[in-house]
Amino acid sequence: MCPGHNYCEQCDQLFCDGCKISHLRTKMSKDHTFLSGPNINPEVKQYCKEHDETFIYYCKECDSPICKICVIKKHKLHDFAEIKETTDGIKAEVKKGMDMKVEYLQSKIADIDQGSNQYQADVNEVVNAIREEGRHLKES
Repeated sequence: MCPGHNYCEQCDQLFCDGCKISHLRTKMSKDHTFLSGPNINPEVKQYCKEHDETFIYYCKECDSPICKICVIKKHKLHDFAEIKETTDGIKAEVKKGMDMKVEYLQSKIADIDQGSNQYQADVNEVVNAIREEGRHLKES
């Protein structure tokens, strides 16, 4: 799939400029409408395409959102939870992971700053020693 910035509203898909032109030339999709631009954020479909029902649950075994009909027909014996509960849990996990990474990186930045300051102090000490040695040699 090509990287695109042209969103076809009917196909729910992104197209590059060349593919958009080809898409509009085909008989079946010649009347499709596109949204374009850098800030395209296609609406996330929140419903089951098979049953045209809103997703209410999240099947933990299949790792997918499901509607009330899918629960009965396909996921009856599976472990599932309400979708809001599941997304809140995932958000909390992601936030915790991000916080830990930020904390780790801040600690590494502090280590680098400390090392940089020590390096600069060592350089200054060597420069002063060289100057002192130069003065000592000039006086002799």
